[in-house]
Amino acid sequence: MSNLFGRRWPTIASVALFALGSGLSGGANGPAMMIGGRAVQGIGGGGINLMIEIVISDLVPLRERGNFLGIVFAVFAVGTSIGPFVGGIIVQRTSWRWVCCA
Repeated sequence: MSNLFGRRWPTIASVALFALGSGLSGGANGPAMMIGGRAVQGIGGGGINLMIEIVISDLVPLRERGNFLGIVFAVFAVGTSIGPFVGGIIVQRTSWRWVCCA
């Protein structure tokens, strides 16, 4: 897709899908709608991750690419490890609707 349409439009579409999934999850009336919203959000998030890697591969020379991708994956690792803890605190203090959109 990014070879056909460039890098901009698939990135914008991925972010739009992620935002749409966040909105669906945040306004969910039941578990089925929540699961559907999270599925749409996951597709958008996967597209965002893929487009980040493609853009880094386009911009950074091969010799330095590992360093840049290491930084990106380190940020993902920090978010993955801290996210459930912070999400649990938010759910205990407020409502589950505040967590579903992140």
